[in-house]
Amino acid sequence: MEKVNIPTSPSRGMLTICPTPIGNLDDIAIRQYQAIKAADIIASEDNNLASHLVQSLLQYDFSSIKNTEFPPQDISNLPNADDSASDAHKDWSAVSMVRKFKAESGRALLVSLKATNAYSNPQLKLIRAMKSGVKVVLLAPSGSLLTGASLKLVSDSIKEGVSLEALPGPAAAIVAVCSSGFPADNFWFVDYLPDLLFERNLRLETLKKSESTVVFYEKADKIVKTVEQINKIYGINRFMVIGQNLTRENEKVFRGTGVKLLQELKEYTSQSENKSDFVVVISPFISKAEKEVFEVKLTHIISTLRSKLSITEKNLAFLVEKMTGVSRVRALKILNKLEK
Repeated sequence: MEKVNIPTSPSRGMLTICPTPIGNLDDIAIRQYQAIKAADIIASEDNNLASHLVQSLLQYDFSSIKNTEFPPQDISNLPNADDSASDAHKDWSAVSMVRKFKAESGRALLVSLKATNAYSNPQLKLIRAMKSGVKVVLLAPSGSLLTGASLKLVSDSIKEGVSLEALPGPAAAIVAVCSSGFPADNFWFVDYLPDLLFERNLRLETLKKSESTVVFYEKADKIVKTVEQINKIYGINRFMVIGQNLTRENEKVFRGTGVKLLQELKEYTSQSENKSDFVVVISPFISKAEKEVFEVKLTHIISTLRSKLSITEKNLAFLVEKMTGVSRVRALKILNKLEK
């Protein structure tokens, strides 16, 4: 099949937030590809990873699927990005100099968001560049959810009146919530839990009281201990979904109650050398009192419908499911109790 050529497309903002694949380069979207090719500067928290992505996209063929890993599971072996470009163009606000570099090298200038002794506030310098007409693409680490230096660049840019656009893309937390089967109309994302045990327990207690679906990331060497803490606070029968390497060919997903997952993860982590982070999704916690109140209200709804409508129990159960979200099986059980 003939290789597909994708033309570049102008960004609607001076700063474009560009999500990156969370495991599979084939998840790259055409608009992300266009933004990276059109950028004058590509800002990221890891220049080596940014350089690897840019080089991969220069050779990318949209006409075929190769299941290429990105980011690589072992990023320690990535070649160092050519930092001489940044040294040669310290005045990033000079549009002509930045674009001259792009014309000569065939790619955007790579700028690290990590503060250094040479420059303690790269966000400020990038904002000055954007105000002078330089197009900047921010590579969002680990998908679309911004934290740390990336979040600072976006919030500072908004305060300074810099126009921006955010492109849609993958995020492990969103992928995990969607595939969990838990309610997604109200979920709480907390990135990583605190390191201190006391603070972790307090955070979990707060999350439990939220009565929302909860999603967060966890390091491989902490996952077993974290599930043990969840079991103590939520109870051992709380349903969870825990994933690792989502979207990769070696994707691993664990589903079940806390007590079941604890045993499975102990066995898995003792045998696996995979050190990739996990994403944890906990189903909402609803108190016993609230469950009882809901049961009374549900029974009243079913009783009222039964007295007002002349339809079969099967059709009534179907109607209850559409109205309340309660399964037909559960509705039929309540109907059978009312018959008695």
